[in-house]
Amino acid sequence: ATSVPLAKQFFSMIAFTFISIGVLISHFVKPITGSPIILILAVVSIIINIITVAVILLFSVSKRVGPAFVIKILKLLNKMHIIKNYKVKFFQVARFVKSYQRSIKDFSKSAWTIFSQLFFAFFTYFATYSIAYFIYLAFLPLNPTPVLVSWADVFCCAVLCDLVSGIIPLPGGTGMAEISFDNLFKRLFSITVFPWALMIWRTLTYFVFIIVGGIAMSFSFIKSSRKLKKKSK
Repeated sequence: ATSVPLAKQFFSMIAFTFISIGVLISHFVKPITGSPIILILAVVSIIINIITVAVILLFSVSKRVGPAFVIKILKLLNKMHIIKNYKVKFFQVARFVKSYQRSIKDFSKSAWTIFSQLFFAFFTYFATYSIAYFIYLAFLPLNPTPVLVSWADVFCCAVLCDLVSGIIPLPGGTGMAEISFDNLFKRLFSITVFPWALMIWRTLTYFVFIIVGGIAMSFSFIKSSRKLKKKSK
């Protein structure tokens, strides 16, 4: 069961890495931002993503790397007295790794599965990064000195925002995303509407997932509680 969301996340990371590289290349053709800090953080973030994808791929395919990595991690945790019974925990984790690799192998046998996952991953990112453009269009009539930009320009700026914020762990990443948005998009909005544009963008791209997740967890908890009550009766 865990291999399904992990595989989906892997395809999502591949799509994001390709989109990020494409945006970075386009910056050298048509500069997106003049901030060297944002560009440096974006490059570092892309490098981390590439390394992560490579490690996950190696971990998913290689029969030697996976178990060897597990052994080193478990030995370290054993020395730190975080886990007590090393052998029992090793066999539990080793079974999980083998099961995960077997599931990934099954995924890789279906070309349609790979194509569909990559397609929907790219589509999801294109839809998410297009949100900023539609917010820009919504507030454009309210700007006394409108700045006209294309969808591609706004899309590239949104990708840079995600790259820069992704390199910093939460909760700092949230603040970094807002700082990046301020640096990249402030010129597109008037002073009076910019805070609203920022709030709407963060709500649609971040906070809405927390709200939906909270609602889903609440319904799941209520459903589980009702089942337990019925069983107790």
